[in-house]
Amino acid sequence: MKGLSVYIAREIAIPFVLFTVSLTALVWLSQSLRVLDVVVNQGQSAATFVTLALFLVPQLLSLILPVAMFCAVLFSLHRLQTDSELVVMWSAGFSRWSAARPVLLVALCCTAAVYAINLYFMPAGMRAFKDRVYEIRGDLVSAFLREGTFTTPAEGITAYVRETDPSGLITNIFVHDSRRPGKEETYLAEHGRIVRTPDGPRLVMWNGTIQRQTTKDRVALMDFDRYTFDISQFASDAGGQIRETSERYLPELLHPDRTNVWDNRYWKRLLAEGHGRLSSPLYAIVMTMVALYALVAGQFTRRAAYERIAGAAVAALLIRLAGVGLQSLAAIMPPLNVLQYLLPLALIAGLALMLDRNHQPFGRSKEEAPAAA
Repeated sequence: MKGLSVYIAREIAIPFVLFTVSLTALVWLSQSLRVLDVVVNQGQSAATFVTLALFLVPQLLSLILPVAMFCAVLFSLHRLQTDSELVVMWSAGFSRWSAARPVLLVALCCTAAVYAINLYFMPAGMRAFKDRVYEIRGDLVSAFLREGTFTTPAEGITAYVRETDPSGLITNIFVHDSRRPGKEETYLAEHGRIVRTPDGPRLVMWNGTIQRQTTKDRVALMDFDRYTFDISQFASDAGGQIRETSERYLPELLHPDRTNVWDNRYWKRLLAEGHGRLSSPLYAIVMTMVALYALVAGQFTRRAAYERIAGAAVAALLIRLAGVGLQSLAAIMPPLNVLQYLLPLALIAGLALMLDRNHQPFGRSKEEAPAAA
């Protein structure tokens, strides 16, 4: 019997991996478009785009793994039934729970993986994603030093450089500042360099001209040998950003800092997210048991197989939507957080009881059994 259990577990695990890879690739391609705008506007490379998109994978996996487990169980058990393999196992004395045990073992592994993602990999990935985005948006060197291209590093600022050398020396600089209507300024310089100072980044220019609009019809010209243009105001402060719920680890969610203005305002949402991180992996077991009950309990007929699969899919969808709805309600009324645990646990217990009380052995109907033999 041990060999049959290993066989069933393998038959579940292989489709589970395939469904996970397929669904993740599909959703990842659609979600990665959200970083395309940042990469294109800031002149970043394809490697940066791939890196940012990969940071989103853990968040996607936390949602995809239970769905992939549900699809894998439906697919594998339906194939085992249509190929009469479960009928042979039943005839050999393989009980219903003996068939369910390896399936639930794979579901427990999936649940453990979702816990690892929810508690560490997802917040770590989202933190790295947000920090990298802030770093890109605050990278004034890449914003200003895009050779042969007019760029807008900030609203009202237009910059152009002809070329830069490996040492960072800039040649032929053009900067137009139109943030103050009627007092526009244009800077032209032969050479320049972006310098990091304790007060922030500065654009140091040599041998140039400043054109300042003094009145509506007059422009003042001023030559300079050296001029420093303050660009620190355009830099993004990555260190001062507020960590969103998806970027926080479990202790930060369950014990928000009430002295912080943002945390004190949204502590209910943080608390609901924390309990959701702990309860959502249980839905991998719930969906697995829904699929098990649909295909293992009772007799199997080809006519009713697809009806059972459709019913299981609808039930799994409604159950997951109920879990999401409870988390939303708990963000308003914190005492409801306990329901985030009670719902999946009650469903697991109820489905196990229903599966155990259905004494009719799984397999084909009496009409189809002789033909299968």
